[in-house]
Amino acid sequence: MLFFFSMLFSFILFSFSIYSSPVYFSILLFCSSVFVVLFLTIYLSSWYSYLLFLVYVGGLLVLFMYLCLMSSNEMLKKVFPNVFLVVLVVLLMNFLNISDINPNFLGYSNYESSYFLEMSVLLSLMVILLFTLFIIVLEMSVLLSLMVILLFTLFIIVRLVNLKKSLIV
Repeated sequence: MLFFFSMLFSFILFSFSIYSSPVYFSILLFCSSVFVVLFLTIYLSSWYSYLLFLVYVGGLLVLFMYLCLMSSNEMLKKVFPNVFLVVLVVLLMNFLNISDINPNFLGYSNYESSYFLEMSVLLSLMVILLFTLFIIVLEMSVLLSLMVILLFTLFIIVRLVNLKKSLIV
C-alpha cells in the first residue's frame, strides 16, 4: 500500500512539470497535500495531520485566489500524451521489479528478505524520483536543478544507510 501511494505521489510530482495553469497547480497541490496528510495519519497522530490539512487548504485558497487574479484570461494548454506513456512505463517497470521478489529471497531469513525487499522498493522509488526530477529540470536552471537532484539523492542515500547500519553480513 505504501508503494502504491508513493507511486501516485511521484506521479503527482511529475505532473507539476507538465501543467502551467493556476487551476492545475491548485489541484496538484491539493492532491499532494492530501498524500502528505495521509502519510502523517498513518505514521503520526491523526490530529496533527488534520490541523496540517486545514493549514494546507487555507494556504491553497489564498494561493488560488492570487493566481486566478494574476492570470484570469489564460487559456488552458493541452498536455502531450507521450509524457503519460513514459510515466506509465516507468511505474509498471518498477512494479514488476517489486513483484518478482519471492518471500524467501536467495535463502535468507524472513528478516533479511524483508530488508532486501525494502531496499528494492527504495531503489525503485529513487529511480522514479530521479526521473521525475529530470523532467522538472527541463523547466529550471541548471544550477538549481543540480542542487535539487543532489539534495534528494542525499535524502535517499541517508535513508538507505539507516535501514541497516552495516552492509557487511
